Amino acid sequence: MPLEIHVAVRKLPRHGLMWSGDQAQVVERARGGVSLIMADGQGNGEAARRTALLVANRCANLISEGARDGATARAVHDLLYAQRGGKVSATLTIVSADLEAKALLVSQNGPDVVLVRRQGVVEQLLCPYGPIGVDPTTKPFVHEFPLSEGTIIVALSDGVLAPDRWSQSHAVLDGIAELVRQAAAGGSEDLGQAILDLAHGRSQGRPKDDMTVGVFGICSVPEATARVFSLHLPA
Repeated sequence: MPLEIHVAVRKLPRHGLMWSGDQAQVVERARGGVSLIMADGQGNGEAARRTALLVANRCANLISEGARDGATARAVHDLLYAQRGGKVSATLTIVSADLEAKALLVSQNGPDVVLVRRQGVVEQLLCPYGPIGVDPTTKPFVHEFPLSEGTIIVALSDGVLAPDRWSQSHAVLDGIAELVRQAAAGGSEDLGQAILDLAHGRSQGRPKDDMTVGVFGICSVPEATARVFSLHLPA
């Protein structure tokens, strides 16, 4: 049966702030497929938002024009380093379904957590490299997986797991891993909301950092369907 890609993003700013320093973009790839870009600018508020927008928008432009994910991450790192003099950092995660290569790609810079469920097993991807914009030798860490039914990839900004850092536990991460383990691959929106609700609840409804959840699911469908995009944004 044909495969279908489901992508969902859920975001909340730090409590008391209007602007989130996390930014997310979903863009179609030049040679087929789709990419989810998540950037977390250093700090919070408007300054962090400007940094994250610069990173996410430039990544989206390059990928839509045909650049590979690793090359995109390197180019945007060089741009941020040059424009901000190596004094401003951003974490960057790119999750892609490359239809030409029949592969799922995860490119990481920084400590943001990525969980992958394949064949019912959930694993955490570990990135040994730091965020972009500070170290001139920084490069992305790239993982590649087959484009297969049932795969779910969840990318989390550091604010989602902030309650674990405060409590010195793994309660939120363990809870999210269990949600991913039980989720339907075609239920990306429901899974993203459940993860955000869990993290928000553990923060007593007053998150101390921006929270962004990106979910990528691959499921089978009886026949090819129309492409569907939807966006819900507070006005």
